[in-house]
Amino acid sequence: GQFLLGGVYRILSDACSLGQPLLLRSFLSDFVQDPSAPWWLGAAYGAALVACSFFAALFDVAGHFIGSRQAVRTETILKTLMFNKALRLSAASRGAFGVGDVLTRMSVDVQRVSDLIPWLHYSYSPFLMLGVALSMLVTQVRLALVFGLAVVLVMMPLAAVVIAKSYALEEVLMKRRDERTKLMSEILRAAKGVKASGLDAPLGARVQAVRGKELTTLRHTQYLNALQGFFWSAIPPLLSTAVFASYILLPPHLACGSPPPRLS
Repeated sequence: GQFLLGGVYRILSDACSLGQPLLLRSFLSDFVQDPSAPWWLGAAYGAALVACSFFAALFDVAGHFIGSRQAVRTETILKTLMFNKALRLSAASRGAFGVGDVLTRMSVDVQRVSDLIPWLHYSYSPFLMLGVALSMLVTQVRLALVFGLAVVLVMMPLAAVVIAKSYALEEVLMKRRDERTKLMSEILRAAKGVKASGLDAPLGARVQAVRGKELTTLRHTQYLNALQGFFWSAIPPLLSTAVFASYILLPPHLACGSPPPRLS
C-alpha cells in the first residue's frame, strides 16, 4: 500500500509539473496580450502557477520520503536475513564463501538494493512525462521537433556506452573491495603471528597496493559517473536549442509569447 501511495504522489507531482506550461501559455494569451483583461485574472494565474510549483514539490518530497522509508525497512530485513543465514552456515559452506565476499554482500550489495527502492517510480515516470511533453510540443513546433529528437538519438548511444562502462568498473571495484576485505580479515585473525614474525611492513605494503588498485578503480568510476551526469544534464538544453533553432528557420515564425511555455 505504501509503495502504491508513493506512485500516486509521483504521478500527481508530474501532473502539477506538466500543468505549469499550460497555465503559462494561458496567462500570456489571456492576460499579457489582452490589454482589457482585469487585474484579478493575472493574479489568479500567478496564484495557480505558485500552487502548481508548491504541490509539485510537495508531492515529490512526499513520494521520495515514502520510498526512503521503504528502503530503510528493506535494508533492515535483508541484513537480518543474511546475518541469520551466515550464522547457520555449515563449515563446508562457510569455506566456500570468503569473509570479504560475505561482508560485501551484507554491506555493499544490500545498500545498493535499498538505494534503488526510492527511485523505482522513476523507472516509468520520465517516460510518461516525455510522452506527454512530446505530444504537447508536436502541436506547437511540428516538424522542428524531429531535429530535437535527432539530437537525443545521437546522445543516447553515447550515454549508453558510458553507463555500460560504469557498470563494468563497478564490478571490478567490488572484486577489489572483496580482495582488500579478505586480506585485512586474514591479517587481523593472525595479528599476533604477524607481529611476532615482523611481517608488518611487507603485509602493510601489500594492503596498500591492493588499496591503491581499489582507489584507482573508484576514481575512474567517479569520472564516468560525472560524465553520465553531464549527458543527462546536457540533453534538455541541447534538445531545446535544436528544436527552437530549427523552428526559427522554418515558417511560420514564433508568435509573441509562445517561446516561454514551450521552453517550460
